[in-house]
Amino acid sequence: MKALAVIGMMSAALALNASNAYADDLDVTMDVMDSSSSAVDKLTNTIELPTHAAEMTQQHSGHGLDTANAARESASELLDANSHSEEASDNANDHAALASDNANEHADLAGDNASEMAAAASDNANEHAALAADNANEAAAAASDNANEHAALASANANEAAAAASDNANDHASQGLANAGR
Repeated sequence: MKALAVIGMMSAALALNASNAYADDLDVTMDVMDSSSSAVDKLTNTIELPTHAAEMTQQHSGHGLDTANAARESASELLDANSHSEEASDNANDHAALASDNANEHADLAGDNASEMAAAASDNANEHAALAADNANEAAAAASDNANEHAALASANANEAAAAASDNANDHASQGLANAGR
């Protein structure tokens, strides 16, 4: 790391020295022209660029153009991907909202149906309970009537049997007296 720092410092120092040397050359080769003289009179040297500089410029500009085109395509692809991502996100959000609304609607309907079914079941249970109570009361009344009827019959039968027994006892007592008087 120290070696890189030393090399960087040396490069900076060389660049400063080189720029000072070129500045001296510029002072010699450039003359500021005043507006009163003709441009042709003041021209002393023609500066020609080396031919290999034009080729290198074309190569570098081609490389720069390729880099710019690649960056443009990459940016376009990124924008397309972002657009698709945003569209997918929007679609997902829309579907989630619809699903939530649908679920809430169905939950409300299920709650309403459950309430209606509970009310109907309660009404049905009350109706059956009333019918069962009526049937129990009717059965109890019929049983009471039947018991009273059987009690009356039993009482009548008992009275008849007692009368018959009394008549039979009287008959036997009379015969016993008649037999005793003989």
